[in-house]
Amino acid sequence: MSVHLLNEMSFLDGVTQEDIDYVKEHAIDGDANAQYHLALMFDTGRGLPLIPKEAQRWYKAAAEQGHANACYYLARMYSMETSGIPKNDAEAMKWYKRAAELGHKWAREKISN
Repeated sequence: MSVHLLNEMSFLDGVTQEDIDYVKEHAIDGDANAQYHLALMFDTGRGLPLIPKEAQRWYKAAAEQGHANACYYLARMYSMETSGIPKNDAEAMKWYKRAAELGHKWAREKISN
């Protein structure tokens, strides 16, 4: 399964261990889309254990490469107290702004309020 196909499917419906291993491998190799999907898995506990620190790590890796959704979800993590991740309004706004610059609709709405 390609990361592109993973992006097109309903998140984690029918994803096998082989698919998860594929995403992990590509995330480690620096693929921003794979990093984002790996973060989602750690953030939601779907396919992998729920580990907010790992979700933050992978969202940030993808966000630093300009992945709009990763920027948005990283901002959300900073905007609220999450298991072991302290709230940081300045970091949250930084990533909301970056997501908005990249065309993320919800981020644009968030910073306009």
